[in-house]
Amino acid sequence: MPCLCNNRESFNDDICGTFLLTAGMSLTVYAIDSSAPAIPPLPISGSVIVRAISGGNVDVTVRNSIGASIDSFTVPVGSTFTRTYGDIGFVALLNNTSSAAGEYGLSLHY
Repeated sequence: MPCLCNNRESFNDDICGTFLLTAGMSLTVYAIDSSAPAIPPLPISGSVIVRAISGGNVDVTVRNSIGASIDSFTVPVGSTFTRTYGDIGFVALLNNTSSAAGEYGLSLHY
């Protein structure tokens, strides 16, 4: 009997967009539905890319599938940051000082 694990298909999602945040505004760009059964089973791994194009700096918060904070970082204007995680459950962007504009991308692997 062949091993079923070798036949598992992988799935990928790419989520991309632009943002314009005013001071104190946050934007959730990804959140898993914790009320739904996990199909396929968690964790979901992937990369988060944020580019701050104009305005102020952008703060990024990343949590895992059970809601625990696993990372937070600031992207200065004119910079692009990319980080890879083994378990992504939530990603949000925040601007505390002035307006900020940029782009974000998530590459998720199930």
